[in-house]
Order: sequence, then structure tokens, then C-alpha cells
Amino acid sequence: MERFASSRRLQTGFRRSLPMKSEARTSAPVYWSAPVHVTIGNGRGETIFGPEAAVEYLRSGWPMQNSLRYSNALRACTAATNRREPPDFARDIFIAACVEADLLA
Repeated sequence: MERFASSRRLQTGFRRSLPMKSEARTSAPVYWSAPVHVTIGNGRGETIFGPEAAVEYLRSGWPMQNSLRYSNALRACTAATNRREPPDFARDIFIAACVEADLLA
């Protein structure tokens, strides 16, 4: 009986230490101090407000995916999304990649 009681206490303690689904944290989106205006292919403009949108933009149809500035921008924007780099640091690197790919509006 003693053995069962101690294992039951361990199981109960373990369950209580796990985060509940309702307790899961959702982090607020990261924004740049100023948006970046880019032009896609045929002249259609788009505004990028933060590193999350920049990562999506870089991954979906970037014209020069084999360049060093592209990979630096992807790395910096991903890091800023995960809060490991300042957002405006990633913005500057993203702008450099946009200049290289001739995408600034």
C-alpha cells in the first residue's frame, strides 16, 4: 500500500508541473520602428512591418536566394522573430538584401 501511495504522489506532482494548454504563452508580434516598402515583380507594392513578414517574404519568391545578403537577412529576421536580435538590426539587413535584389519601392 505504501508503495502505491508514493507512486501516486509522484504522478500527481508530475501532472501538476506540466503547463496547461490554457497557460501556453503566445508572444506578441515583433514590429520594426518603420515599415519597409518593397516592389514585387510587375510593380505591385507591399509593405513589410516586421521580421515575421520579412521571413515569409524572403522564403516565398525572393529573386536572389543564393546571395550572401539574402541569407544574412533570413538569419537576422528569424533571430529577431525569436527575440535574439533587435528588430531594427534585422530591418537594416533586410533593406540591404532588398537593395541588392532591386526590390525597394
